[in-house]
Order: sequence, then structure tokens, then C-alpha cells
Amino acid sequence: MSVSLRTALVIQTSGNDIHCECSGQDRATEKFVGAIWLYHDGYPHELLADTDPIFDTAEIAAAKMEAAVAEIRKMDLTPEKQKLETLLDKG
Repeated sequence: MSVSLRTALVIQTSGNDIHCECSGQDRATEKFVGAIWLYHDGYPHELLADTDPIFDTAEIAAAKMEAAVAEIRKMDLTPEKQKLETLLDKG
């Protein structure tokens, strides 16, 4: 699973309602898909990231997504944020 800078910024934004869950099971392999969602008003709003069906259980899929979110929230994205904040200030 790769995560874009935009997705990382959304996950890091205080107040965003981020949900980690299993989003299905592959019929052929019986493996589960992990997903990270942005919710608004209690409903799924945008799928931020998902994996291939690689997890043995739905619980493992959700736990791995929680771990990924925790890692993303620890990242220091200050330099990238500063670049974006000053992007339009350049004439």
C-alpha cells in the first residue's frame, strides 16, 4: 500500500474522522482487504487508502490499517507543509 502526501496530510489533520477497517474478502484467495476511510457526519466520505487482499482475517486487516495510521501520524511532514503553504506566495 502506498500513501500519497495528500492522504498523509488528511490523516494527520486534527479533527478528521479516520476509520480503519476491512473492506472485503477475495473469493479466490479468501484473503482480506484493509482500508483507511475519511468519514464525515458519521458516514464514509472518501477512501484514502486500501490494500490488496493480503490479510488472513478481517481483524488483522483493520489492525494493520490502524498501525499504518499511527505511523503516519508520527511522521514529521513540516517541510512538505511549509512548501505547500508558500507555493502561491511565489510570484
